Amino acid sequence: MSTDTENMDFCEALWNEYEPKLRQLCQYKLASCPEEIDEAIGDAYLALCSAVSNGTELKNPKAWLFTITNNIIKLKYTEHNERKKNLVSFESVGCKLYYDIDFIDIKFTDEVLYQIKDEIYNELLPAEQTLLILIYTKKLKYKEIARILHSTEKAVKQKHYRLKRKIKQIAKEKLKNYN
Repeated sequence: MSTDTENMDFCEALWNEYEPKLRQLCQYKLASCPEEIDEAIGDAYLALCSAVSNGTELKNPKAWLFTITNNIIKLKYTEHNERKKNLVSFESVGCKLYYDIDFIDIKFTDEVLYQIKDEIYNELLPAEQTLLILIYTKKLKYKEIARILHSTEKAVKQKHYRLKRKIKQIAKEKLKNYN
């Protein structure tokens, strides 16, 4: 019987060997939804670790990993298309985008911040724009957004966190022009 340490070592060795090719596969097949690539890779790693820790015998680990990853890609692609159906366009909201960017922690006049809001918004992916609208304009809770986007509340929170970091980075770049 294998110990947990041996299982994890086996899992790590397999992952280190095949991860670059799995990432290439995900990048190729999920090119139309790049925000799903890292999530698919993470899910494949978790599936591998789970199988190894449960004692699943992997007679052909390479084939098993690529099959699991392909299945995950199909799921991600389907989920992405479902969410895409529910995207809310900025124009369809019919109002100026009012979202609070106080979390940027950069001290500039309100006039400058208001000017760059639209520039920041235009640099975001459509899914990120939708998330902004649902959170800041529609003022929906994570649970409601998760239901609308066919996602989980945890995933929505993570995407919101990443989105705030991305907006902060874009804002810093934009504000350099106003110095």
